[in-house]
This record gives sequence, C-alpha cells and structure tokens, in this order.
Amino acid sequence: MTHFAFEGCAIACTEDGAPDAPPVLFSNSLTSDLSMWEPQVAMLQSRFRILRYDNSGHGASESIGRDLSIEDLAGVALGVLDHYGVERADFLGLSMGGMVGMHLAAHEPSRINRLVVANTGAYFPSKDPWNDRIRTVVEHGIAPIIDSILERWFTPAFAEAEPYAVEGARKMMFRVDPEGYVGCVAAVRDVDLRADLARIERPTLVIVGKADPVTPPAMGEAIAGAVPGAKLVALDASHLSNMERGREFSEAVLDFLAA
Repeated sequence: MTHFAFEGCAIACTEDGAPDAPPVLFSNSLTSDLSMWEPQVAMLQSRFRILRYDNSGHGASESIGRDLSIEDLAGVALGVLDHYGVERADFLGLSMGGMVGMHLAAHEPSRINRLVVANTGAYFPSKDPWNDRIRTVVEHGIAPIIDSILERWFTPAFAEAEPYAVEGARKMMFRVDPEGYVGCVAAVRDVDLRADLARIERPTLVIVGKADPVTPPAMGEAIAGAVPGAKLVALDASHLSNMERGREFSEAVLDFLAA
C-alpha cells in the first residue's frame, strides 16, 4: 500500500495484477474500504492491473475534514490515476463509487474507458435519512449505525450462510473515521447526476441487486435507461452484491470489460 496527498491529506491506494495489463480503477461504497473488492481481485488480477483506494476517513486514508462534494470524490479518484501514471482506465464503482464513476464519465470522459456501476443511484430525493445519519455519527460515533447498515448490505440468507463475511464487514466499518464518514455522506446526500447520464458516451454496465433496499433496482434501471447503450445485469443480492454474489458479479464485470 502507498499514499498520495489530496488537500494535504494522505490517501491510501494499492495495485494488484500485472503492471502492463489494462488498468481498472475500483471505487468503494460508503462505510467500506478497499478490502471490499477481494472477491473481484481474486478473479480479475490475472487479466487486469487493479487500482484500489480508500476514500477520506475510510480504511487507511486520512480524513479531509470537511463536507465533500461529488467533485471532491472524483478528484480523489483522479488522484489515484495520476499517482500511478495512468491516463485512462476502466472504472468499477459500487454505491458511492458508482456515483464517482458516472460523474467522471460525464465530466472527464478522456480518463475513462469502460464504466461499470453497481448498486448505485443518480439522485436521492429525500435528504432527511442522510441528515439523521450525520447527526447520529456526529453525536455518538459510527457504532450506533453499524447494525442497521449491515442489515441493508446483505440479505438474511447470506448473513446466515456467511457469518464470517458479515463479521469482516463489521470490522471494516469500525475502521471508519467519523469525521471522514460524515464528509462523504454529505457528498452522497447532495449528489444529482440525472442531467449527466445522457452525456455518458463510454460503454456502460449497470449492476443491480434484486433485494437492495439502499439503491433499489429501479434506481439502476433508470440509470441504464438514461445512459445511451448501457447494459443491465440483475443479481440475487442486497446492496453489496459484489460480496454476496462474488463470482456472478466478477463474471459479469469480466465479460463486459473483455468485450
């Protein structure tokens, strides 16, 4: 793992796979770190150069220390590419990471080749749940929100069958700095990419979880319907479909990127 500076803060990043293979930038969901992509790294690293990073206050990255915007999050992602000397890459993002990918594809198309966005949305009409979450974390820290998030991340069947995976996700969430988390929540709360979708000209794959209560399938379907030529894949999973259906998710990504 290495670091680069963004607004004076150390942002953690790492790479896997062959240095001369086609690069793919992975972007995480809120409350997670780069370890969430282990199922995909295992299946894709023989074919691609995989670049991963931790957002502000997540994992091994320092907190930027203020409310962020989607432009800020996109700037961090571009910082990863610049750090590794990559001019153009495929992009894979889930939830908050998918928002980053859509913004980049619309506003920085020269940096993106193919785009995969999973379990994400272009806009949240209600801000109250995000403001409530910010208030809770500011007053009490991360711990009070973890159980409710885990219930939305995974289906009950997966939680029962894979308790070690769920416990690993819980430990990952406890590594999040409250200040950094609140800053990223502000970006998700305020995002509005609806006008950007029709501008995306990069080949795009949208993955949805059929049982996802955070970004329901209709959100992904709306994205796929608005991005010209986008493809849609639906998996039997909740919000972290890349973990719950790791093989199916990875195969869909591999088929799309290798086309």
